[in-house]
Amino acid sequence: MPRSLEPTQVERRARPAVQAEKLALGVTLIVVGALLTLDLLDLVSVGRMQGLWPLFVVALGVARLATPGERRSGLLLLGAGCIFLASTMGLLRLRQAWPLFLVLGGLGMVLRAFEVRCDSDADPVAARSGRRA
Repeated sequence: MPRSLEPTQVERRARPAVQAEKLALGVTLIVVGALLTLDLLDLVSVGRMQGLWPLFVVALGVARLATPGERRSGLLLLGAGCIFLASTMGLLRLRQAWPLFLVLGGLGMVLRAFEVRCDSDADPVAARSGRRA
């Protein structure tokens, strides 16, 4: 009988997992290094791109969203990056946007409360004390 093409559970676990955060950091370093090199060779003007630095925060947030267990911090980084990006693009001023950081902080607390609630099913003692199982 021919063997199924589907990998077994053991083969799935043996595959190395892509670490999205490290991948994002590596790609970011490559892009920044290439842009700085091109700027030094007078092929590109990096000065015009300085206002796009929040995209790195957004990229880190997206990478964390793709990492299990890091989704809450990914959402917060994504939100903060979007606020900073809107500020550098002139869509809003940071002094007008500071309440949005309070919203992000509150959102982080709400998401954390749901994490503890989900953990309570596995270990009620750990959930009451605030520890993770």
